Parts: sequence; C-alpha cells; structure tokens
Amino acid sequence: MTSAEPRQAVCYPDGNKKVNNAVKNLYICMVEADVSCGFFTAYEYTWFVYRAGGDMYFSEPVVYDSTNPSVLQCFAYLGDRLV
Repeated sequence: MTSAEPRQAVCYPDGNKKVNNAVKNLYICMVEADVSCGFFTAYEYTWFVYRAGGDMYFSEPVVYDSTNPSVLQCFAYLGDRLV
C-alpha cells in the first residue's frame, strides 16, 4: 500500500465502480496536494470532504438549487477556512 491509498476501501452497497473510482481518485489527489478539505460534485449534488490520515469524511449532499445554505455559501465557507 502506498501512502496515497486509503487504509480501507471505499465501498458502496450498489457496487458502483465509477463512484468508487472517483472517490479513490479524489483521495489520491488530496494526499498528493497535501490538503485536508475538498469537494466532490456531480452537478445536482455536491459533497464537501475532510481527510484525516487515511480516512475521508463526507458532508450530507448539498443540492444544486439549495438556498439554505446555497452551494456558493458552502464554497465561500470552505474558502474562508482554507485562508
């Protein structure tokens, strides 16, 4: 196992390989960039991600047309936390 691989495989009940690969790629990018916060989006939904060691934590999904909070407000909050 390399340092960029999660300690535990990310698995979804439906066995969606595309989602599993996307999450693994996100993890690897976050490790290589040495960042602990990020996001995962699929147009209608956006999840905010926190990485601690080999673990990843996902927010509840924020729907693209959400108003409380909006996706823009979530990104603004994330940007404020990173500066």
